Amino acid sequence: MSNRVQPLTIKLNGEKRELNAGVTLLQLLQELSIPKEKVVIEVNLDIIPKDDWSTRALKHDDEVEIVHFVGGGAHGAKALVIVESPAKCKTILKYLGNNFEVTASMGM
Repeated sequence: MSNRVQPLTIKLNGEKRELNAGVTLLQLLQELSIPKEKVVIEVNLDIIPKDDWSTRALKHDDEVEIVHFVGGGAHGAKALVIVESPAKCKTILKYLGNNFEVTASMGM
């Protein structure tokens, strides 16, 4: 028998990806060179609080959505975050705060 650890497969933003077993959400962001301040992460349709990213290990067949957002515009302007589902808007806004406007694309 082999003691070799099998990689896990996840779906990341709709595409299959193989990762080392035990990878946390924070490690995934570091591997992808994504600043943690500019994203919200959803795993299996649940928004994961930023405080949990360093301890939340990914599991085989997890479906992960990394929602990027950008700021800019006039001083005091809100950054716009567009998500697919209207149901996610309130949840994501709760984590981001009042400096953001969250709206749904309705799958378009």
